[in-house]
Amino acid sequence: TDSALMMECSQKDTLFLHADTLRAVMLPDSTRLMKAYFNTRFYRQDLQGVCDSMVFNSTDSVINMYRNPIIWNSNYQLFGDTIKIFLNDSTIDRVHIPTFAFAAEQKDTAFFNQITGKDMINRFHGGKLKQVNVSGNVQTIFYPQEEDSTFTGLNNATSGFLKMEMDTLSNEMDKLIMWPQVDGTMTPISKIKSKDLYLPSFRWYEAIRPVDKYDVFRKIEETSVEEMPQKRRKFSNEVETQPR
Repeated sequence: TDSALMMECSQKDTLFLHADTLRAVMLPDSTRLMKAYFNTRFYRQDLQGVCDSMVFNSTDSVINMYRNPIIWNSNYQLFGDTIKIFLNDSTIDRVHIPTFAFAAEQKDTAFFNQITGKDMINRFHGGKLKQVNVSGNVQTIFYPQEEDSTFTGLNNATSGFLKMEMDTLSNEMDKLIMWPQVDGTMTPISKIKSKDLYLPSFRWYEAIRPVDKYDVFRKIEETSVEEMPQKRRKFSNEVETQPR
């Protein structure tokens, strides 16, 4: 309890995890359970996350994150009701977010690519996002860009299913498929209004993202969420403590 810290060292980069209470259990069949309770925060160079509580089972190598779970990979943020992280040899293989899921990628100060739906599976390769599959009430906002990175407009579309392929070298979208029926609009940059920038469930939690191994000890009070029009949204009450 108190300053509890777990370090997972099987990869080149160590994962640092802190929570108010950590509990390690060894079952008779040699299965290891790691449970983290309240104010759970973890950091690794390729993956960061926060949630209220977390359970890891060595049998299936799945990390289950509960109550306000959020994870970050590079400039991508994923959140939902529950997050399941599937590991392969301690490397992130895929992230499953059932029931409700939201993915956001920051493109500019006020521009965020956004995807939301009922069920989302994010596949990774070499520690980077490779593919996104979404099903059920899919809603998207994307900002297409020219070769010189100039934004051409805001593309808002809905469908039943979505598949997005990523280029892991450039970290940019390579292919996007939506089906069976797609409804969408394209708004030129000059005609975008502030109310068009975000999907209804959009939140941007960069302010509470762990930034290094010491930052896992920072305390976050989730008393309210403050919206920042035209930019981003964050937890409004935040109390920092010095790393222990």
